[in-house]
Amino acid sequence: MMFRRAAFHALCLIAGSSALPTLADKPVSFEKDVLPILNASCAGCHQPGKLKGGLDVTTHKAVMTGGKNGIAVKPGEATKSPLVTMTLGDPPEMPSKGDPLSKKEIATLTRWVNEGAKDDSTAVAATASGAIPGPAPLPAPPTYSAAPVIGAIAYSPDGSLIAVGGYYETILHKADGTGIAARLVGGSPRVLAMSFSTDGKRLATAGGAPGQYGHVQIWNLETKSLAGSWKYTADTVFGINFSPDGSQLAFGCADKSARVISAADGKELLKLDQHTDWCLGALFTVDGKRLLSAGRDQAMKLTAIANGQFIDDVNNPLDPIMAIARHPKEDQVLYGGANGGVRVYKIADNQARTAGRNDTNLVKDFERQPAGVHGVAWSADGARIAVGSVGEARVYDAKSGSKVATLPGHDGGVFAVSFSPDGKRLVTGGYDGNVRIFDVPSGKLVTSFVPVPIGK
Repeated sequence: MMFRRAAFHALCLIAGSSALPTLADKPVSFEKDVLPILNASCAGCHQPGKLKGGLDVTTHKAVMTGGKNGIAVKPGEATKSPLVTMTLGDPPEMPSKGDPLSKKEIATLTRWVNEGAKDDSTAVAATASGAIPGPAPLPAPPTYSAAPVIGAIAYSPDGSLIAVGGYYETILHKADGTGIAARLVGGSPRVLAMSFSTDGKRLATAGGAPGQYGHVQIWNLETKSLAGSWKYTADTVFGINFSPDGSQLAFGCADKSARVISAADGKELLKLDQHTDWCLGALFTVDGKRLLSAGRDQAMKLTAIANGQFIDDVNNPLDPIMAIARHPKEDQVLYGGANGGVRVYKIADNQARTAGRNDTNLVKDFERQPAGVHGVAWSADGARIAVGSVGEARVYDAKSGSKVATLPGHDGGVFAVSFSPDGKRLVTGGYDGNVRIFDVPSGKLVTSFVPVPIGK
């Protein structure tokens, strides 16, 4: 790959800079020095879920493989390695988005290539089941200077707790909002989805580190301890749900797949590569025998779990699907769309559609929301639904489609909503970092609080 003459001169100046470590210093580490730079500035466009130019920079092997335009690295020759040369110039060709690399970062890449572009990545041993253990939990609860964005929230099945996703932790609050019951500190910087087991004894969370790994954790709520922690894919994972018998978990991935794993040991039981864009959620039918997955490609796909056989698309494509939730007792699914659409569908094949592509499984189409919908929920009796958009959440009668309540006062997006088991309250969380508990159906705000302690 050709690069500009000015970039070549800049590289020569960097390579000869007296500010760089001397040859007596220890070699540059790919894992400790180079990979963090690539993850922070490059992996957003160059990772398995989004291979711009066919290039993946999330592992040493992938970097050395290169992309559609050839090699990215020529060991020992930084001046002939596009991974380095494309970061030079004013402006540089790469990163195409965000801030240019600093002189120190470019110098690190240059030294690593000139030293032979060696791999010192630590091999992660899989468990006996073949699952890759997740990152170690933080040694102590994190400290906060501001409220974190809330990506996931849920009432426990007995109604005694509200689980809230935080930074490297899930915080368990007393259901009346009067205080923290426990802090479940893990190894995932982002908690984007959660699911309680039916008996309320376990809590599964999904999230991870963007551009680095997806992470599933299972917590034993009786002991407040981590019962399972596993890594999947090279980006965050979403929309996790327990199977009806609690033996399996399903979730969606940024690499366009939906996956089913064993809740006991994290073993991958099923991987479905049916979506053409990010899969943002997966859930089980009432009998636990079929899987419904949905995502940004606008499709809800139905699959037999026993053999992984694709059954059908449940819906006609209308807008990217950002969140899904199954009716508590029936095979119906509620979804929220990126364009503000809210719909309920039967979870069934769509064979009755005609050449006119009738949306045969559509049960109810609700009013369009003011912006994209990122959080949806059913009440335990299936009588009401809740949706979170921007600035507000809304509650509807599931059968008639009439609006029951509008819940205002949110600053920014509402990313998660959950009904209390008795259906009398709705809890919300989102961009502004506040947990809000509302009375249903009056829509009155009961209480609002920041779910984490804020340091001085």
